Amino acid sequence: KLLRLPWATREGWAQRAFGQVAPDIFVQDAFSTACRALTTHCGLWRGAPQRYLGPFVEAELAAFLDVLGLPFKSGETRESGSAGGERDETGSARPPAPLTVVVGGGGFGEAGGEEALFRKLELLIGLARLAKHEADGVSIALGGEVAVAVLACALGAPVGEVGAYAAKGSMRVAMLEALLEILRHDEVTLRLPIDLVCEELPPTQDDEPPPPPDPKDKKKGSAPSPVPQPPPIAPLEERTRTFPLSPALASVARTPVSLGCVNGEEYFLQVDPEEGLLSLRAGAPPEAAAPEDAEGALAA
Repeated sequence: KLLRLPWATREGWAQRAFGQVAPDIFVQDAFSTACRALTTHCGLWRGAPQRYLGPFVEAELAAFLDVLGLPFKSGETRESGSAGGERDETGSARPPAPLTVVVGGGGFGEAGGEEALFRKLELLIGLARLAKHEADGVSIALGGEVAVAVLACALGAPVGEVGAYAAKGSMRVAMLEALLEILRHDEVTLRLPIDLVCEELPPTQDDEPPPPPDPKDKKKGSAPSPVPQPPPIAPLEERTRTFPLSPALASVARTPVSLGCVNGEEYFLQVDPEEGLLSLRAGAPPEAAAPEDAEGALAA
């Protein structure tokens, strides 16, 4: 039986084992081992060496990029190559293929949830910075309670009880600053869901087992009482309903949302109700949507 020791014990062993040797550099040149969390290349202790990947690992990564067709290019290479338009092997124009990231999560209304939401915003900012390494940019799709938090904090949409964080001014300021930092990248698109799918849960069954048969009934020869059967469960298609969010997005889009000023220019949040896309508009606030577009918006 193997016992996995905690990291503190493993790092203490590494410090004792390698203390007198005092290596300056550790080269990891085995791809399979580099994918594992081992003390030699993941642990931190006093006098730990600098870690580097060897040529064999770099060759494996380069082979993966060639097979998957993931050319990581710099921004200058992307701009110079986009002038003539990228083409595939047949010579036809290649459709754009941005790096698509779906970010969800939840529990922001529970204890410690606000800190989790702050970390989620930091994650979104970090993902947006990957756009300079992608030929077609990055497309971020929000889902789960992250999308609800953006709707409630940034757009002020009435989405029901989502937690005390939605009413805090500090959370709204942090949300708007994060959106400004994300959408300032031209190669980044941020998308909200345009519909809401709800499922009616089947009735729960009692976990208590049925009572044992009465010995007296067995002596009398009476038949045991039948075990109650659970009610039939309707098919998933009958228990699922879809509610469009486009009218609600059109309703909240009528109110301009300022994200702040950069270099003396004010930026506003712009919402596309049909596609759920969020974008920036510099200068004047976006034009208000027509009242009939907001028909069927969510009620408080």
